[in-house]
Amino acid sequence: MPDADRLRAITELIRAVCAEHLTDEYGALAVAAAEAMAGVRGDPLARYKAEGWAAGIVRAVGQVNFLSDPSSDPAMPLDDLAALFGVSKATASARHHDVRNALDLVQMDPHWTLPSQLLDNPMAWMLVVNGLPVDVRDLPLDLQRVLADEGHVPFAPADPAARPPTPRWPEPTEEPDDFVGLDPEAPRLQLTVTLDDVEPPVWRTLTVPSDLPLDGLHEVLQVAMGWSNGHLHTFESGRRAWGPPHLADHTDDERATTVGQVLRTRASRLVYTYDLGDDWRHTVRLETRLLPDPDGPLAVCLDGAGACPPEDCGGPWGYADLQAALADPTHPEHREMLAWAGGPLDLHAFDLAATNRALADV
Repeated sequence: MPDADRLRAITELIRAVCAEHLTDEYGALAVAAAEAMAGVRGDPLARYKAEGWAAGIVRAVGQVNFLSDPSSDPAMPLDDLAALFGVSKATASARHHDVRNALDLVQMDPHWTLPSQLLDNPMAWMLVVNGLPVDVRDLPLDLQRVLADEGHVPFAPADPAARPPTPRWPEPTEEPDDFVGLDPEAPRLQLTVTLDDVEPPVWRTLTVPSDLPLDGLHEVLQVAMGWSNGHLHTFESGRRAWGPPHLADHTDDERATTVGQVLRTRASRLVYTYDLGDDWRHTVRLETRLLPDPDGPLAVCLDGAGACPPEDCGGPWGYADLQAALADPTHPEHREMLAWAGGPLDLHAFDLAATNRALADV
């Protein structure tokens, strides 16, 4: 049985991103693709993160409908979708590949063409009659209706009344349950931070002030995750990026934007990248807003799991290679990697009390 909560999380992400950056029509078609994936044998949506699946599904639907073609409306490079969902390009591409294979998607596939573009898609209207291709759009209306009724074509193309309407999302009627009764500018935020593309999972649940500037959040994340703060970093949300002042040619000043200004709803995503060479990407999500604790520290870690990977090991993929070498005494690089790592790694090591003692000094 598919996981209803996982499917709901994926569709909520699709809806939020498509409503802001694409169209409701894209969102409705991508949600239909997510529901189709939930019905695939083996429940593939149970593996990997919801953000990755949402990005891959929208990317797959976008490829069918030529989203990356500048003449399309809307138009967007497929790789840009990764940042909108807070995942790496590699993750979005991998889930796109999974969706394409599971649903047998091809460009101009009539089953996955946007309704507004279906009339112009020749693949939806071509039939073979007596060995010859026939374009149904050139046939008389009565015959078009017969072919539509028999399921050979989506609808009678010459009949405007038969064309499917453009989907529209209903407007939300109430706040998310965990925000009801709370001031949208509540002084504290509860965040979940997940290190992308690593196994076993590495994540932390934190509380921070909503008015904490992003440079302050950087300091908190370094301590909470276990990094050494020895490399460059950036923040991204949608098409915006923030970083230290010396990266001003490429990013906005992180000191001038607060966490609460970026993370305003549960659909919001902030991507924190540490070490622009190894590319350790973290997805930061808003879980809820909290009432203030006047006597509490700036940041608190409520929960977490997984040890921080060793720095300079080559990012998530280098980390996977390192784990493989350390776990196999017959691996040709076992001794070298064991010496480099200073011994075996405890991949699950996480000390909540020690983390909070370190956060008290931020």
